[in-house]
Amino acid sequence: YVLWHNSFIYFFVNDQLVLLFFSICISFFVSSVGATTNITIENSGSRLNAKSDSTPASYQWLISDTVDGIYSPIDGANQKYYDIKAEDEGKYIKVSADGSESETVGPIGKLIVFDLSLGSVNFGATYSGNGGALTGDHIDSNIYVVTQSNTETYSTNTIKFSGTNLQKYDVTIDGIHLGSEPVTGKAPNSQGIGTYTQGVIDLQPSGGVGSKNVILRLKGENIVRAIHYYTNGSASNSSLKITDIKGDGAADGGALYVPVKVDPDKIEEFVNSNLSYNHWNSGIGGDDGSGDKVTNFEIAGGKLQVLTTYADNCTAIGAGGNGACTMTISGGDITAHCNGTGTAIGGGIGWFSGGGTSNITISGGNIYAKNHGQIYVNGSTITTKDKPYDKVVGGVAIGSGSSFEAAGSEGKVTITGGYIEAYGTFGNGIGGGNSSNSTGGKATISISGGTVIASSIGGGDSKSGTGGSANVEVSGTAHITLEK
Repeated sequence: YVLWHNSFIYFFVNDQLVLLFFSICISFFVSSVGATTNITIENSGSRLNAKSDSTPASYQWLISDTVDGIYSPIDGANQKYYDIKAEDEGKYIKVSADGSESETVGPIGKLIVFDLSLGSVNFGATYSGNGGALTGDHIDSNIYVVTQSNTETYSTNTIKFSGTNLQKYDVTIDGIHLGSEPVTGKAPNSQGIGTYTQGVIDLQPSGGVGSKNVILRLKGENIVRAIHYYTNGSASNSSLKITDIKGDGAADGGALYVPVKVDPDKIEEFVNSNLSYNHWNSGIGGDDGSGDKVTNFEIAGGKLQVLTTYADNCTAIGAGGNGACTMTISGGDITAHCNGTGTAIGGGIGWFSGGGTSNITISGGNIYAKNHGQIYVNGSTITTKDKPYDKVVGGVAIGSGSSFEAAGSEGKVTITGGYIEAYGTFGNGIGGGNSSNSTGGKATISISGGTVIASSIGGGDSKSGTGGSANVEVSGTAHITLEK
């Protein structure tokens, strides 16, 4: 006979319980639901990344000629990601993870692969590369990959973006090595050096200034002398995003080293050197000469090491000489070092005029920023610590630019997440710019989340006037440690 009691079904034969049906079904049902995978696809340009709320045991990428057609397995495509191939153009792709299928991505754009060893790459209304052998019309759905077959030494070739009509360029750099010989014998206050144009990625080349939207995706190890980007005048609506080929927030799919790759234990020696790679121009960001401002700039992923030297006296990531910087860091593993009146991350350098203001927002990522700047001056002559001097000037790690002659600039920094270490040898870890001959820059700093370790936080220092005021607000889950 059958007995129903408290939502359970009991089966008896000769008064012996033989099956507890409902509990078994419920147990099986709950187990099945728990194993269901919610799978989505993050479109990372030349790569599709599967994202899941669980840890699937298996993946299979599927392809179809039409969005509602029959999807067939792609041979060998059973990893968490899928790299787009030329034959995928116009087709539709989805992924199955443990039997659960994602939404469809497509139609897939045209894949165009350049080799920098064959010549420079140019993007505009048209694209060209491989010594002129690879050309065509640009459309926003194009998928670009820039490689370099010979990386035994650096190439002086360039990647230039001359688009002026808010064109969108999605570019993966995959194992490139660009550069040129550094200049020697330049002092931190030298003028007339100009912008170095060899071995760089240039978003605002001469004759190509205008608004364009660029995503640079990092794949493998990449080395470039500099990335020139600013948003003055006709370029005011431009944007630049740097991220990892594995997607936003990732830092293990690609790396970028500017201007060269330096072992961590050699960084101090490098930034104190008299080699100049980007004098008064930033490693990533604005150039010197026109107060270039940087806006609409985001680092969302990837591993970055950006270094500038004593002879450079420039910002590592941010604005060029005297320029302002507004940028966001939401992910990635970032190491930024500078040596002078610029910043490791933020506003541009100043010497005769003021350094650049800053508005920096950090919501994620792991960041180590240090300004090693400690420049000794006797009158107006650069000297060294072991010789007579009457002024010393240094800069800020994260914040606004400093100046020798003019006032320090205002810095605004907002931190809501991430892990940040920021140290200034002769200035704030986070805050307003310094000055030797005028007042320090004021600072507005809000920290509501994340972990912050800094040498100091506040307004800029001054050796001849008053220090900069500071408005520092700490709230939420922020954890802050001040240490030298």
